Amino acid sequence: RVGALMVIPSLTRQLLARSFRQTVIGALLSACISVIGGLLISYFFDVASGGSIVLLAIALFLGASAVRRG
Repeated sequence: RVGALMVIPSLTRQLLARSFRQTVIGALLSACISVIGGLLISYFFDVASGGSIVLLAIALFLGASAVRRG
């Protein structure tokens, strides 16, 4: 799960960024959104926090992939 949190935000931002700086800043924001959102989902739905964080990161990746294609 820790590996996924390191890789998925970076991959998500690489789909949309035009420079290395945009990739780094966007990956940081994507990771923060995934962590905070995943913890909120975990709290309100009483599910495991690690899994909800990773699933939210994957959802962001799929959303970015759809935006890039469309």
